Amino acid sequence: MAGVSQVVAQISQLDAAGRRKAASLLVIRYCSFHGDPKFLRWFGNARIALSGAVDAAISIAQEGSLPEGFETIRDTIVSALEGCDPDGPPFEAEIADHLNFASEVFDYLADPEDSGMLAGVYERADELAEAHQEMGEEAERSVVDLYSLEGETRGTDALAGDLPDEAVARSQAFAHSYAEVIEHYYSDEDAGIR
Repeated sequence: MAGVSQVVAQISQLDAAGRRKAASLLVIRYCSFHGDPKFLRWFGNARIALSGAVDAAISIAQEGSLPEGFETIRDTIVSALEGCDPDGPPFEAEIADHLNFASEVFDYLADPEDSGMLAGVYERADELAEAHQEMGEEAERSVVDLYSLEGETRGTDALAGDLPDEAVARSQAFAHSYAEVIEHYYSDEDAGIR
């Protein structure tokens, strides 16, 4: 499993495009749950923001450059985050956490020279993976070890920067497992559906 300092050292040796590719994969892994049925009927601005973030992240992971409209997408994420109440209902707090994460990654994508910021987003990814691993266990669901899988996935990504389609596919597979934890942990009532 690749630790944060190890993966940051590897990614920091890449050019700006390579660093952006690697970091954008985090958005794919952790923000792709916006299709959750509990999410579709509510939190429209947040859903639009996360969907746009994931689409942009896929483009960045494949091309290494910021897509047209990057700043608009970034502003949409910030605006949706400002509209969330992290102290509100459980599902809204979950959404705020992920909007905040997307915002942090997008800040790094805009300034891929900042290795401190890069370390910060990988540390936050570890926290999300570990927290959702625990959520799956609390829900008594059989889930993959998200924390270990995150370490393995990013270690492979850092070494295979020239294979963007494979990296995106790995991150999408992780995202599926991650989204399943969220889907089964929160009830309709948690999501505001009565």
